[in-house]
Amino acid sequence: MKAICSDLKAEHEELDALVATLGEDQWQMATPFFGWTVKDEIEHLAYFDDRARLSAADAEGPVFCGTARRWPGTRRT
Repeated sequence: MKAICSDLKAEHEELDALVATLGEDQWQMATPFFGWTVKDEIEHLAYFDDRARLSAADAEGPVFCGTARRWPGTRRT
């Protein structure tokens, strides 16, 4: 589980670096995925990463992988 959490953290950091400088117009750009915007895709990733983190539990409670990352301009769903 520690390796999975470490990998997820590294992925979040890399993605954060890629989108950190996006302007509002870039967040609203359509992507090849059924017209979803960049913002839609980041929200989707953040939501399901958060749900995966919450579902990773042992007998003593949830395994903590760190908080789900929320990028500027994204909303909690």
